[in-house]
Amino acid sequence: MRQGPLRLLALPNRMHAARLGLVVPKRVLKRAVDRNRAKRQIRESFRLARPGLPAWDIVIIVTGVGDVRQAADQLWQRAQ
Repeated sequence: MRQGPLRLLALPNRMHAARLGLVVPKRVLKRAVDRNRAKRQIRESFRLARPGLPAWDIVIIVTGVGDVRQAADQLWQRAQ
């Protein structure tokens, strides 16, 4: 599933909660401060949406530059 600069890949897991993995390539966001900011924003968005998400292993791949937080929020709404 794609939303703006993010791509979501997910598979069901045997745990009782969703888990998150992040891929933020250096070729997409050159500066470490930008990569770290994107990761923080995605983690915070996931933390707030986690109670409503199914038990999935979720990997978010940043594929472009844009409003990562808003795109992540929209992804969680679509995933629920």
